[in-house]
Amino acid sequence: MYAKCPLIKNDPVVSYRETITEESRVTCMSKSPNKHNRLYAKGDGICEDLSMDIESGKCGPKSDLKERAKYMSEKYEWEKDHCLSKLWSFGPENAGANCLVDATKGV
Repeated sequence: MYAKCPLIKNDPVVSYRETITEESRVTCMSKSPNKHNRLYAKGDGICEDLSMDIESGKCGPKSDLKERAKYMSEKYEWEKDHCLSKLWSFGPENAGANCLVDATKGV
């Protein structure tokens, strides 16, 4: 309109990704809809070797649950409980090297 020339619009060529290099200093808090529960979350990075193993499929979302738990607990010293029932998802979109782990402890 102002430059008096046509604009060519395309989808982005490079996808944008972020990473965590150290544990976050801020703890985020959220309340449940009924205001009776509080959820606290923190971000922490994983080692590059684990990231590569997840992307290669050695311990990714498509690997066997028990084999993945054994591999991650032996090689990366993760708690087996975190690998079996508390590893909620991989991402983005169940394909990347990020993972969401519920590391809560009962009160």
